[in-house]
Amino acid sequence: MDFVAEFLAQNRAFGDTVAVIDEAASVPTCPGWTVKQLFRHVGRGNLWAAQMVAERATAPADPAKVPGGRPPGDPEGDRAWLDAGARLLVDAVNEVLTEDGPEAMVWTFWGPRPAPWWIRRRLHELLVHRADAAAAGGFDFEARPELAADCIDEWLDSAVRMVPDLPFRVHLHATDYPGEMGEWMIGGGTWTHTHGTAELGLRGPVRDLLLVVTGRRPVAETDIEVFGDESLLPTWRAGMKF
Repeated sequence: MDFVAEFLAQNRAFGDTVAVIDEAASVPTCPGWTVKQLFRHVGRGNLWAAQMVAERATAPADPAKVPGGRPPGDPEGDRAWLDAGARLLVDAVNEVLTEDGPEAMVWTFWGPRPAPWWIRRRLHELLVHRADAAAAGGFDFEARPELAADCIDEWLDSAVRMVPDLPFRVHLHATDYPGEMGEWMIGGGTWTHTHGTAELGLRGPVRDLLLVVTGRRPVAETDIEVFGDESLLPTWRAGMKF
């Protein structure tokens, strides 16, 4: 997957979605947020990541102090601000790769990682927040199976760290993304692409699995089938937040 191209495409898609929604509309999947706040959060997040990559940061920057961290406040200016922030991150990563090589590290939530780590992180941040924007606008949310599956991978890399002592296993099976890459076994602070038996199983379209894993939609509002002990769902879903 070309993560840079996907990142820029998702940034455009997020901007397109937000552009046709009232900025004062509430975001049901992000309680307490308006579309305006969601937009600022996403755009500032890109600038925040770009700043840390450009500075080869060894500690997190303060998001509230990111240069240019507020959109101008008019539709054309806001869109240009969003697009420019995404481009700044891509340019910062390319600069690090050119000047320092692929092994150059920058700060991330989980310790030093190569600079391109931030492209994939922001790609999937955008994908999930596009789902939030779609919910605010009453639109359907779609994502290619390959992209949705990689988003689950990336989300689980972080989320399983939040529940290292999960006392049961969870198996996810994507019905529209065949092979081991469409199966996830979760438990014990880790996950693998493995088929097997678990105390709790979820089977359905990979887009629906993504929305459930990221807490964007309850299982009852998807085409997911649940197997095993359904009473474990609330505990598992609460642990998937990060």
